Amino acid sequence: MLWGDVGMRSPDELEHSATSRLGNESETPIEPNDSPNSEPEGVPIDPQRYRHEKEPLYLTLSAIIAVFLWCGLFPTALIAPIVVVSDLLQERPINLLSGDWGGEYLIAGLIGLWAILKYPTLFYGNSVRVSEKQLGSIHQMVQAMAQRANFKHPPDVFIMGREGGLNALAARLLKLRVIILEGDLVDVLMKSKSEKELAFVIGHELAHHLLGHLSPAKLIFLLPVRVIPFIGAAYSRACELSADRLGAVLCGDFDAAKRALTAMACRSETLTRHLDSQAFMEQEQQLPRLRTWLLELTALHPRLTLRVRELAQFENRLRAERHQQGENNTGKG
Repeated sequence: MLWGDVGMRSPDELEHSATSRLGNESETPIEPNDSPNSEPEGVPIDPQRYRHEKEPLYLTLSAIIAVFLWCGLFPTALIAPIVVVSDLLQERPINLLSGDWGGEYLIAGLIGLWAILKYPTLFYGNSVRVSEKQLGSIHQMVQAMAQRANFKHPPDVFIMGREGGLNALAARLLKLRVIILEGDLVDVLMKSKSEKELAFVIGHELAHHLLGHLSPAKLIFLLPVRVIPFIGAAYSRACELSADRLGAVLCGDFDAAKRALTAMACRSETLTRHLDSQAFMEQEQQLPRLRTWLLELTALHPRLTLRVRELAQFENRLRAERHQQGENNTGKG
């Protein structure tokens, strides 16, 4: 969910790379299956049900800290205009870079304005937008998952070239909602015939939008918490685990979700189809606990082995809940 230093290839080159692996655009879209680890067909998905337990806790802590930090920043924001007007009336020069009148707010505002102006051009002008006419099978995949979650206005999906990149991200700028898939990631998954895995990657990014992780108001409110990396990073990691859960449910296959995360660790077109997510998850047991915990304190994303393990545990929990529900229904009958 972080912005990267994105390098560009021409749209024609990227389109040829992706479509050469997609094959026939009219093929049947990915649909959720009826296995025990997916939601029943036709039942609307409630995104809130799949929010990770730690996310509300860390959000509450972040909000409390943000209130105190904003209370310290707000007086400065109020005083800044008064100081500027006073300097103008006294015909004194204003140093825009000085911090005594709040010049940092002007700089932050200009950076935000530049982002708003830049990124729509970056998306539509230098990447391939997925639509009915362009990479239609991926478009149908996105629409099918959005419909299951009652997402009436799903984000636009773009495929962007990046040398050596293997990632995806979700972003929101005002009313513009987007999902960015790096071309190399699409190549790896489609070349290994991993349509369900690609569906999970897209579902994960859809989940960030559905769960409100990209709300501009929330991001601005929590911005001061970034200076306290332990809390801010912990909340970010919990959001990623929530998105993994909902993404797996949207794609309809927890096994495919775990394979997708394993493929992102390997980053190999040749080896992806031979990977064993169970063996990958077992690597988690080999990590030194204290050093791993210390290194992850400031990480915005959980390590991949942990994400696979969390998905496996949540899958087992869903199975147990449905089994219990089935027994209750049988008893009532």
